[in-house]
Amino acid sequence: LQVQVQEERAQASRSQTALHRIEDQGNHRLMTNVVVSREKGHVVSVQCKGHSGYAPEGEDIVCAALSAVVQTAVLGVFRVAGVKADYHTDEDKGSLSLALGSISEEKRRTCDAILETMLLGVKDLQEGYPAFIKLEVKDDVY
Repeated sequence: LQVQVQEERAQASRSQTALHRIEDQGNHRLMTNVVVSREKGHVVSVQCKGHSGYAPEGEDIVCAALSAVVQTAVLGVFRVAGVKADYHTDEDKGSLSLALGSISEEKRRTCDAILETMLLGVKDLQEGYPAFIKLEVKDDVY
């Protein structure tokens, strides 16, 4: 599996001109933007916007992988940590937002483990597919 992922990453970087991999809107290439915001070292919000443009809808492994990583973290926040976070999605716009708000120290520790693991997964995907995912981590936003 690791060899297959490495081969796919190499192929993606070599075939940047393939029509089905990059869709243009004027001069703007499609990309998923991920913004992770921290307060005092703790992840407090996650925002994902846009479609990756790696492949047509239903075949886009970059979008699917990113969605799986982020949505699994959202499930963890709700069901494992028991946090009632502010959560919104818009499938047409390809957007997802999660904001934790004020939570107990115990729930904060659980959310830290979940969201830091999510961040590792997003960073790994961004490193493998930099033309399709932009990641920004904002520190001390509040």
